[in-house]
Amino acid sequence: MRINSIKLIPIKLHLKEPFIIASVTNDEMFYVIVKVTTDNGLVGYGEAIPAWEVTGETQFSVIDVINHLCEPQKTGMSLIGQDISSLEQIENLFSLIAGWHSTAIIAGAPSARAALQGAVLDAFGKYVKKPIYEFFNGKKRPILVNRVISIFPVQQTLERVRDEIKRSSKTIKLKIGIKDFDSMNNFERDVKVVREAKKLIDATDSGIKLVADANQGFVDEEQAIAFCKRVEGCLDWLEQPILAENKRGFKKIKESCSIKLMADESVHSFYDAKLLIDAKAVDYINLKIMKCGGLFEVLRIAEYAAENNVPCQIGSMLDGLIGCAFSAQTHLSHANIFSAEIATFSRLTEKLGKGIELAGNEIKLSNKPGLGVEIDDKDIESYRIMHEDSLTYRSLLSER
Repeated sequence: MRINSIKLIPIKLHLKEPFIIASVTNDEMFYVIVKVTTDNGLVGYGEAIPAWEVTGETQFSVIDVINHLCEPQKTGMSLIGQDISSLEQIENLFSLIAGWHSTAIIAGAPSARAALQGAVLDAFGKYVKKPIYEFFNGKKRPILVNRVISIFPVQQTLERVRDEIKRSSKTIKLKIGIKDFDSMNNFERDVKVVREAKKLIDATDSGIKLVADANQGFVDEEQAIAFCKRVEGCLDWLEQPILAENKRGFKKIKESCSIKLMADESVHSFYDAKLLIDAKAVDYINLKIMKCGGLFEVLRIAEYAAENNVPCQIGSMLDGLIGCAFSAQTHLSHANIFSAEIATFSRLTEKLGKGIELAGNEIKLSNKPGLGVEIDDKDIESYRIMHEDSLTYRSLLSER
């Protein structure tokens, strides 16, 4: 079975309400859908979410990267005609692209690689009639999702915490990290919501975990440590308090505070994770297929983390239905991925496809082959971006 064609469609979907974190406020979400068709007529779908504030990608950079991989005069290879009849051949292909054992053909571009990988594995799964997780000896198990509350004023945040307690959520995550918010300065809003949310949870004796994610918002170790000391004993873990590049800062925070730490934006690759794990700087790692370049890299990290007793979480970057399905397959593929935050498709107004849904606190994933989702090409086309959505798009149209 060989790749016969690759189609790339930039689309826009809408969130039901703004999603506010320290680094960005999202109202609309931009994706690239990758459609791989094989010479025997099978079709695989993948999804890229170019989170430019994390990976530096855009819709058109994703499209151009994948097109480059089909132009031998630029990259020395072409995806068209590649044999994807076995998992070994697929792994070898992505090892070549990503540079696991040699120099990468194109550096970075993780969501482009993840989308392409998802589409190829989806087609391969349909070819062998198995869901992706079975390729890696994964087991079907409940996928319980953490509930994530974006940044709102204190009382609005606490109302949402109460709602999640009533819903019997297992883990509630509070987004934090904006220094001055709602007339409150110096992260006072964050301290207050964490303390008050902890009181609400403790009053129920429910055992709900409370975690917080700063999305780099504290910037440096000093501000992160000051925050940690003010919420001592309130959090089960704190995620990504400092800038992504400041990996050494995690160790300094651990030496000064008792709080457990999870790295997210600081881990884009196996070697990022290895550095933090070897330094004993983190307690958990949040893995994302869009940030790490797909399932294979995520599983490499999860395995090394397991060897060093560092549990992992599978997260998302406001992925749509296709991306969340790929993350769900990844979650089921490794036992060390203990936690899941992959229900972001339920935040979208539009539902692109079927085969995965959120039922209460659990992701329900079909057992159909490949990603386990069914996609209608007409739906994809109906969400294609318009000229007003992109200056690049307008520029290209004006030059015709």
